[in-house]
Amino acid sequence: MKKKLSSIVIGTGGHARAVISLLKKSKKYIIEGLIDISPNFDISERILDCPVIGGQDFLETLSRENSNNFFLAIGDNYIRRNIFHFLVKNDAKLPNLFDPYSFVDQSVEYGQGNIFFHNSYVGPSVKLGCNNIFNTGCVVEHNSSVLNHCHFAPNSVICGNSHIDDLCFIGANSTVINNIKICSEIKLGAGSTVTKSIKNKSSTYVGSPAREIERK
Repeated sequence: MKKKLSSIVIGTGGHARAVISLLKKSKKYIIEGLIDISPNFDISERILDCPVIGGQDFLETLSRENSNNFFLAIGDNYIRRNIFHFLVKNDAKLPNLFDPYSFVDQSVEYGQGNIFFHNSYVGPSVKLGCNNIFNTGCVVEHNSSVLNHCHFAPNSVICGNSHIDDLCFIGANSTVINNIKICSEIKLGAGSTVTKSIKNKSSTYVGSPAREIERK
């Protein structure tokens, strides 16, 4: 029997439970423990029978150990980006993680640290960056591109030939029609439909068709 690979899950919130479940389903990894990024964590806590083994200080020590594979279980794009950059700086292993029932076409190009959940779909000739979350049932269609640190909520759809820049959140059941470009740090509300390219960085859009309601 092939030996399982050692893994560390970073995060202890709701998203951590989804990542733990996916790691157990993959049968490729053994979970050594969880890192809690909150300042006041409970070292005795267990989540889905996995122990909390330390905080961010301990993460620095673990990142130097070549035997560990790290999986970021943090929904917030900005926090996840910062920890990702820290791990990359320390040459930590950040594998892509695929649910057995996800589909990623063999022509797709991607970086590291992406997580593909149950029934997510990435079509042909798509280009992906790093550290993105492709949640349950989301779709990224042919010839599209996604940069880094994005979060695609359940059942969101990116139609063909579209582009999503860094640090975007695409809400549940939302749709980006074909040939659309979305700039960085956009938050798209649940059930929204994007029919025109979005050029105002750091904005929130909602509705069908989507309209801007807030800008940082």
